[in-house]
Amino acid sequence: MNSKNKLLFSFLFSFLSFLVMDVKAQGNVTLEETGSISTMMEKFVKFNLQNGMVDGYRIQIITTTDRREMDEARKNFLRLFPSLPITWKHIAPNYQVRVGAYWNKNDAISAVHDIRKHFPMSTPVSELIDKKEFLLIESNTK
Repeated sequence: MNSKNKLLFSFLFSFLSFLVMDVKAQGNVTLEETGSISTMMEKFVKFNLQNGMVDGYRIQIITTTDRREMDEARKNFLRLFPSLPITWKHIAPNYQVRVGAYWNKNDAISAVHDIRKHFPMSTPVSELIDKKEFLLIESNTK
């Protein structure tokens, strides 16, 4: 997510948080928005509908040329961490297994410590990730 989108998201989140607090305090809310706010919200929604992929991080648990070794690592990971998403790629001649979906590198680094107990070569990697994966992870952790 670039800095312009982060700023817009922060503004909208703050604005909506204020509305929620106001709703809890009074029970009724009347929302009057100017044309510029409506236009900005429409652009925000349109952008997010068109762009399903965002920059994020995953943890790469194995890179190998052996397909059987990759499959075994996937099975072991799913047994140990069933709530985390797992993907794999074949970039000849290597197979890569990547797990999780993290908004930033710090979150991925926090998670990698637990994963390294079972997969010592694990490392955070940057990747384009579908926004839906973040929602799935958040709903699984609640």
